[in-house]
Amino acid sequence: MAAAIMQKMPGVSAIMIDYADEMVRLAKERFQDKPEVAYFKYDLNHGLPEEVFEGVYDLVVSGFALHHVDFPNRLPLYRQILQVLKPGGVFLNGDRFAEESTEVNGWMFNNWVSWMTDRATERFGASRTFDQIRMRQLEMDKEFGDKPGSLWEMERELRAAGFKSIDCLYKNQVCALVCGVK
Repeated sequence: MAAAIMQKMPGVSAIMIDYADEMVRLAKERFQDKPEVAYFKYDLNHGLPEEVFEGVYDLVVSGFALHHVDFPNRLPLYRQILQVLKPGGVFLNGDRFAEESTEVNGWMFNNWVSWMTDRATERFGASRTFDQIRMRQLEMDKEFGDKPGSLWEMERELRAAGFKSIDCLYKNQVCALVCGVK
């Protein structure tokens, strides 16, 4: 995402935050020739790193990270994101979401697994069954501490944090893009 944004908006700077060593290493490798990019290995359960508060930003983007943040830590994090945005600044969160209804959530999760099963076969020639992929996804959710909340929970928390407007720009199965404006 950062590369796409930097390509569309030459001259911007970026701060990349991730808790996984491998993700930080890959980002440093990919953007090694970009002095305008800073990197932090940091657990967002503790909010934003101190260094982020040294500036104000037009845009904060999160990609498939916030579903790792514990539920009680999300509202304080959203407040910090709002704090570092300029007036009119935008927060974009592309992530995995759960449905509010457990029945609908199970149905959507299974649809997503079915979609992944088809893609694994098409793209990689993999011959994994629906049940194999479903079990592996559930194992990974547990291993990585995935805790997707609902779109509605995020909307309520972004409002409580002080965002003026919140919209869902895109949703497909369990993935969505949410936008909040300061």
